[in-house]
Amino acid sequence: MKYTKKEVQLSNGEIYAYLEEGKGDKTIVLVHGNMSSSVHFLPLMKNLAKTMRVVAMDLRGFGDSSYYERFDSLRDLAEDILLFLDALKIASADFVGWSTGGGIIL
Repeated sequence: MKYTKKEVQLSNGEIYAYLEEGKGDKTIVLVHGNMSSSVHFLPLMKNLAKTMRVVAMDLRGFGDSSYYERFDSLRDLAEDILLFLDALKIASADFVGWSTGGGIIL
C-alpha cells in the first residue's frame, strides 16, 4: 500500500506526522506502541478505510513526528493526542491502541 504522511502542528509546538484514509461518519484513531509508528497499522487501515475515516499518528519522538520537548509520562502523550484531535477538528472518535498506545488511550 502506498502512503503519504501528512503533518499538523500542535498548539504545544510539536509537529505530528499522520496517515489518514477513508471517509464516513465514523472516525477511528489508531495509536501505535513503543518503538513503532503509524505504518504499523497500514494493513488494518486498508481494510477499515472502506467504511470509515481512519487516522493513525506518529507519537512524539516516533516515526516522522517531532521531539522538541521531552515527555515524562504516558499522560504527556495522551495530552498530545487531545491537541492532535483539536488540530484536525475531530470531535468524536473511537480509539485502538497497540501496546503502549493502549496505555496512552486509557
